[in-house]
Amino acid sequence: MPAHRTVRGGVIELDIAGAQLRLRGPVDEASLCSVLRALRQST
Repeated sequence: MPAHRTVRGGVIELDIAGAQLRLRGPVDEASLCSVLRALRQST
């Protein structure tokens, strides 16, 4: 019997250095890290 994986929806909201970031649904960790790194470098 195959295992079923439940993907939960959610929201991550961040205010960083005047930028607002809102992510909905499943978030790819590598993509999130890239976005946060770019925001940190822009300050």
